Amino acid sequence: CKALTTVTIFDSVTSLHEEAFKGCTVSKLIIGEGSKIVTDQMVMCESSLRQIMIPDSVTTIGNSAFADCAVLPKIDLPDDLLTIGDYAFSNCYNLDTVTVNSADIMANGKFSKVFGENITNYNIGGNIKELADFAFFNYQKIKKITLPESLETIGESAFESCVNLDSVT
Repeated sequence: CKALTTVTIFDSVTSLHEEAFKGCTVSKLIIGEGSKIVTDQMVMCESSLRQIMIPDSVTTIGNSAFADCAVLPKIDLPDDLLTIGDYAFSNCYNLDTVTVNSADIMANGKFSKVFGENITNYNIGGNIKELADFAFFNYQKIKKITLPESLETIGESAFESCVNLDSVT
């Protein structure tokens, strides 16, 4: 499927097997508005995926769902996301910016296990009130974090050992 560049997954699709698009040259993935779950290892896109559109209806992103999407530059996570699997965005070497609006995701504090440690910018929005203990612990490459006005608590060692962090606003 080397000619396949855009994939739209409609709400009617209730199951998508692991590695459904492995080896394809998909550069844009659109997930339908009513979808709730992005399955484990859904897109093993190797190096072609540059844009993912995940609707707010998605509450779960599975383990390694978008692993190895090496050229993906940014991701905006859905507002109602409750669960994000381990290594969901691992080996996404070009992933520079992550936007998070879900309090449930912010509370688990396992960003490096989900995204790897290449992210330089985090935009945290929504009505998030708490940043977990060790949320960005030992993130060597992070340079900028934007926090929401709703934030009330920053956990223990949240930014410890972030040697390149130069802006928290």
